[in-house]
Amino acid sequence: MRIVFLSIITIYIIAGCSSSKKAKIDLSGDEFINTVVEKEFNGESFETIYNQDRGFAIIVNKVERGVGYPTVINFVVVDLLKKKVIYSETVRDGSVSWINNDTVLIKRVPGVMSRVEEENEKAKRTEINVRAL
Repeated sequence: MRIVFLSIITIYIIAGCSSSKKAKIDLSGDEFINTVVEKEFNGESFETIYNQDRGFAIIVNKVERGVGYPTVINFVVVDLLKKKVIYSETVRDGSVSWINNDTVLIKRVPGVMSRVEEENEKAKRTEINVRAL
């Protein structure tokens, strides 16, 4: 009787443990980046710029539209540990890069210049702390 009771308890515990495990697909960093590129840029050409510890990346897609037209820079910032897009933007005639391990610098050419140089500088540069997003 005792053996039957222990057998039932053991089967119950094993069945409970196995049913609580969920199938989790863990993409590698490169696979995740390819998934983001397919979704955000329709698989078009891209460049990946990693931060120093490779925990975050900027995925950049530049669209050259010909002479006389601004270059369009589409980019997303991804958290490679959480496998998630944390920021997305489009910039015309500008650039995007890492300042340090945690901060992305976005430079843009303002469309209409102000007479106040301080406002122009503000319009040209944006810094984003990826850890705060």
